[in-house]
Amino acid sequence: MKPLSPIIPSLLLIVTCGVKAAPAQPIPATDGTGTIVISPDGRVFNITGGTQAGANLFHSFEQFGLDQGQTADFQANPSIQNILGRVVGGDASVIDGLIKVTQTNANLYLINPTGILFGPNARLDVPGSFTASLVVPATSSASTTPKSSQMEMLSLEITLVLLSGWRQRAASRLKISPSMA
Repeated sequence: MKPLSPIIPSLLLIVTCGVKAAPAQPIPATDGTGTIVISPDGRVFNITGGTQAGANLFHSFEQFGLDQGQTADFQANPSIQNILGRVVGGDASVIDGLIKVTQTNANLYLINPTGILFGPNARLDVPGSFTASLVVPATSSASTTPKSSQMEMLSLEITLVLLSGWRQRAASRLKISPSMA
């Protein structure tokens, strides 16, 4: 588990100014993806269910945020390679707790078009890579539904690697992609 504090100034770029933040808990969306959030104690949120397509697992949240001391635990079977969580409720995500993936070595993608802010206590425990993304639809008078060619994407990828066998720590890698092909 690695703190995000060395890269917090860069992460602040992903947040849209002037938007309200989501309450500090993941709330599943009622859009048919089947995301289930169970919290036995109000501090740990076990995230299961979702919609599987091949080796990908899709989750949808009305709101997604974590306070200090809270944990979002994305749980999936070992065959899952990618977990994609989108936030559709219109509030920015403020993450000041732990996001982790268990029972699989999957990559985790968190997408919120309103913004994502990682606080000083934000932590990741993800065996694969972690990507936080902000997708902004371009305005179009021809259609109200943006097509992939009309989308611009700001993507932030953080890869944290710990080689425990060698007792070496690899530096964080930060990648920002200003557009989507």
